[in-house]
Amino acid sequence: MVAVSRTLCAMWQLPLLILIAADFIAIVLLLAMMGRLRAVLAGPRSKSWLAAICVALLLLICATATLAWLAAHRRHAQSHYEAGLRLLRRGQVQEARDEFERHLAEHPDDPAAREALDKLRRRREAAGSARSHKLQIREPQAEAEGLSHPERRPSPLLLTAYQLDADIDPDAHTLSAVARLRLQAKRKPLRTFRLSLGEPLKVTRVTVAGSAAKFQRREDWVHITPLAKLDKRPTEVVISYSVQLTGQDEMLPGGDVISDRGVYLRPESRWYPALGYLEFRAPVKTTVTVPKAYYVVAPGALIAQQSLGAQTRFTWDCPQPANGIALAVGRFRSKTVPHGTITLGVHLFPEHSQWADDYLQEAGRILDFYSASFGPYPFGQFDVVEVPLFPGGYGPTSFVMLGEATVEDRDSLGPAFLAHEIAHQWWGSVVVPQGAGAGWLSEAFAEYSSFLYMEHCRGPAGLRRCLDKAKRGYHVATARGPEEPISYTDPMDQVGAYSGVIYSKGAFVLHMLRREIGDASFLKLLRTFAAKYAGGFAQLGDFRDLAEEVSGRKLGWFFDQWLNRSGTMEFSYQFTTRPLGRSRTRTTIDVFQETAQPYRAKLTIRLRLSSRVEDHEERIQGPTTRFTYLTDSPPLDIDFDPQGDLLLAPPRQRSAPSPAGNAER
Repeated sequence: MVAVSRTLCAMWQLPLLILIAADFIAIVLLLAMMGRLRAVLAGPRSKSWLAAICVALLLLICATATLAWLAAHRRHAQSHYEAGLRLLRRGQVQEARDEFERHLAEHPDDPAAREALDKLRRRREAAGSARSHKLQIREPQAEAEGLSHPERRPSPLLLTAYQLDADIDPDAHTLSAVARLRLQAKRKPLRTFRLSLGEPLKVTRVTVAGSAAKFQRREDWVHITPLAKLDKRPTEVVISYSVQLTGQDEMLPGGDVISDRGVYLRPESRWYPALGYLEFRAPVKTTVTVPKAYYVVAPGALIAQQSLGAQTRFTWDCPQPANGIALAVGRFRSKTVPHGTITLGVHLFPEHSQWADDYLQEAGRILDFYSASFGPYPFGQFDVVEVPLFPGGYGPTSFVMLGEATVEDRDSLGPAFLAHEIAHQWWGSVVVPQGAGAGWLSEAFAEYSSFLYMEHCRGPAGLRRCLDKAKRGYHVATARGPEEPISYTDPMDQVGAYSGVIYSKGAFVLHMLRREIGDASFLKLLRTFAAKYAGGFAQLGDFRDLAEEVSGRKLGWFFDQWLNRSGTMEFSYQFTTRPLGRSRTRTTIDVFQETAQPYRAKLTIRLRLSSRVEDHEERIQGPTTRFTYLTDSPPLDIDFDPQGDLLLAPPRQRSAPSPAGNAER
């Protein structure tokens, strides 16, 4: 019966309408007959057929109600499946997986949802088996076919220059563009090649070396077959394409919008032809024509602004290698000022324009601090741009996007948020991370850079507040979801407590590295890393090797325990005190690590005596470490890591305090 109901429910559209109509007729007839029902039931057997009709009508009403409930239930479950497909198209894999699981919880026999979830699971397993436990990864790792993100796959081509000419009409939600890429084969000549481009964008024409080329669209790829093979000589490839979005809040697959409220386009949406997001390192010239009321921000510096009647054409040039092409368009109140050798600009919606000077001043201070710390800001202009709908902030080459809710909440967020996004000019644009754990080289570096800026502005207390917040964020995130080791994480397939691991734990790892090698060596390491890999790509192994070179120490153990393992340091302890006479006391503290692989770290142990406080810098390692101290009185209190410099779970006391009366926090 249940199977029959589900079958009817799956085809509910027409049958259910018929049943509802019959149901209505049945109710009318039933009401008309209710007055005679009692007499009919008490009458002669010849009248019993009327009772049968009433019973049949009641059954019909119940059946219709049941089918209506099943149809509504299925539509609710189907909404989860459709939401999963939308999220998957936008690249939000974890959220898509959750929606598919919700659908299957209500309809476990649905083959389409089961197949989608199985594909995601196979993709995850393939990714896990392909990841190396080592950090010496030199090539971008291709993953399984099917649902794997297209921009992770390495390309046999090299991009040396990019020019983009676009017409954008935010009011009509349209974009049409011509992209000119200068490409060459890395190794052998290519008879065919492919470029990534989001599926909604329609390609109308492709030329290679001035001649029309055949092309085919396959999901997020354009497969191109030129008349002659593409070899190691630079060749111009020209692609004309367009897109029409319907509705103000319609989005591209990556979540980006073209609306009359404003436009933001990021490389993740694959809104322009490219080899792949992780392999884009080339000078870019961007020309965008928009209606008169709008302003455009793109990579590099604004070199021309031309009025064309009802339209305005903006030309931005980035002669340095850019990390992809991002674009922001809006009806801004703009303000630009010279700042040293560059131009500094702020572009806000009219209702927020009163904060322009505040953003100009803060952005200038942050750029100056980072330039002194990591090396000169490499681009000719820097802009802060407000965009609609976007949740949070984003730091593409030469500017930052701030969502309108973020701008409105700027007082509670404080300067650290802006400092994080600006830090991506170095960690993401100057140095582009690749390979397993790439998010750590970008997001964790930007996060800890913001900690350094807060320390610069507000002293040790500012740094301490940032570290405390990061520690809380890590523990909250890992309590809610599973944790991957940092070196296994994939920013294009975020699993479990990804943000807590990459942002919070990742920043803490950099702080612990700073304590391990010292302030001078750590700052030299960051500056050298930015200089050595400027305009290129870097992986975890590159940073580890450079850290050993700059510090003059072997640090494999440090990177292994913090990048290749999940979790954090935990230990238990016990202590005893023994009077030695003449106001002398011996305090013995034993620290126990019960994990299979004990951590190594610098540990501050603070003894609070009756007359003073003693801090002892120690090194913890191995299953058991013993520390012994001679003091003029028994400690009143013992504190581990009082400054919060370690990502450390609260220590557990193994035994009660000794008879001497020590109290332990």
